[in-house]
Amino acid sequence: MSRSMMPELVNSPQKSKNEREELMNSLQSLEDVLRNTISSKVELNRFNSFFPIVNVTLDPETAHPRLILSEDQKSVRWEYSLQESPDGPERFDADPCVLGCETFASGRHCWVVDLTEGQYCAVGVSRESLPRKGAVSFNPDEGIWAVQQWGFKNRALTSPPTPLNLPRVPKKIRISLDYEWGEVAFFDVENQMPIFTFPLTSFGGERLRPWFWVELGSLSLPR
Repeated sequence: MSRSMMPELVNSPQKSKNEREELMNSLQSLEDVLRNTISSKVELNRFNSFFPIVNVTLDPETAHPRLILSEDQKSVRWEYSLQESPDGPERFDADPCVLGCETFASGRHCWVVDLTEGQYCAVGVSRESLPRKGAVSFNPDEGIWAVQQWGFKNRALTSPPTPLNLPRVPKKIRISLDYEWGEVAFFDVENQMPIFTFPLTSFGGERLRPWFWVELGSLSLPR
């Protein structure tokens, strides 16, 4: 509702002083919501325009023994029983993680992850040098920039974690990486709203890879 309509409404003789004040406050709140929504969509459109989509596939050599990958390496699910997998140097042995096959050392990139079946999971990027053996902390100090879904709650894996007050649990998340700018950002694909952007950092020329953690449920990478 434009401000040009406000005088006609607030000057109506049927409106009491309190009603007029309530109406003014409601109109101001609506304008604030519209302004924030437009700003968020402009930001998302900027990312979509400059960030080419990467066809990410999962690297079976890195998958924790409790993670089962699909044949096309586009989805992963958690199983209670350990799989008989060769214990190579690239494989995670403590946390149920898996990396994407793709590596990034420059440029802008983005990809989408479907978390519809991911009850307890996290997605983001990590340094290629991330330790594979033993438990690691999920935060930028360890080389991980990610957001986590924990049941019906979401949080950014900062140090300490940052709770995210989202209007709903995202089903599809877009991860956007600007290597030179040092930025990792996350968006809800379905409502086109930003989820979280990590503070700018320097990746120091080290290669980054898509990173996934699945404790319960499954996730997939849409084609």
